[in-house]
Amino acid sequence: MVYGPQRVSEITHRAKQKQCPDKVKKLNSNSILPDKDISNSDRLILQTTSFGCNWRSRDFEDLARIYLGLNSSDSSCTHARRNLLDRVDVVWPSQNFMKSVAIAKQHALYDDAAMGLSSDLSPENFTFLSTKTFNSIDLECVSRMAQYESCNPSPIAPWTLSPHIKTISRVLGVNPQNDLHDANLCDRELSESAEFAWVMLTSACLSRGAQGIAVEEKGHESEQLIYTNFELGVLFCSRLQGNHETDRLYTCYPPSCSCHKKMKTDKPSHEIENIIPLPIPYKIQPSPYQQDPEEADFIVTPCFHEITPGTEVNGQMMLTPFGKSMLMVSNCDAK
Repeated sequence: MVYGPQRVSEITHRAKQKQCPDKVKKLNSNSILPDKDISNSDRLILQTTSFGCNWRSRDFEDLARIYLGLNSSDSSCTHARRNLLDRVDVVWPSQNFMKSVAIAKQHALYDDAAMGLSSDLSPENFTFLSTKTFNSIDLECVSRMAQYESCNPSPIAPWTLSPHIKTISRVLGVNPQNDLHDANLCDRELSESAEFAWVMLTSACLSRGAQGIAVEEKGHESEQLIYTNFELGVLFCSRLQGNHETDRLYTCYPPSCSCHKKMKTDKPSHEIENIIPLPIPYKIQPSPYQQDPEEADFIVTPCFHEITPGTEVNGQMMLTPFGKSMLMVSNCDAK
């Protein structure tokens, strides 16, 4: 039995696994996602409300490898593993974003009772990351954090909501429709558009208990994982088999974009008829917390639900504007 990222990998490769042994090396046209439609430039988006402690870069790389459907041999060398992390974004709300949510609440832009929302929009009700946890995660993992930014306009509501959803997605780096729509989109629409190999709406947090902890065995790496949390999830998986009747491609497009809805009578044979937009409420190409990839400093402060005493001016907290300001305060108090 497999769970978590292994389950996603098993589902997306199910048809290949059922091949006859003498056809293993041949491209299976019945596979859900044929190799020709999978690119090394595909990205993994981890959007969560909880970032677990003690993540190490090797564990994070293994997580990305499994979700991206790569073999151990495909990412065994140091260079390949580093490139693997470069393909991951952990979408997380910033302190500034949560303040904007609180302001929206104060201006009563929506009816709590009608939406079934809590009357308290304080960060601890929606995001779970303490300064202590932040300092326990490897810098290589923390550096993959990107800012949760609402689409404008939002595909699900005309107002800003706290990001109390958890989604994991594989964003296709190459358009299966041969980039036909690119010429029809403006720069803003391109930055907010994406096509997915799959998207999962899940209850699983970004913790090692929910995502799996690798079993250590002497002498070689193990493919076995231990799970302490068993989570629910719904997987929306594109099907790219060259069959107009059964093929489907999950996407997200700005509401103002109509290019993907245009019907043409002279459609090329490779175009996909069934394009299904998902109401992804955040930008798929988010702004990173580190403006310069070569610099570790964060340009804004991630949202923390708890400031653990003694951790404000230590470790990786010193990379954040909040940590630096707290250091100045403590120095002034000492003087």
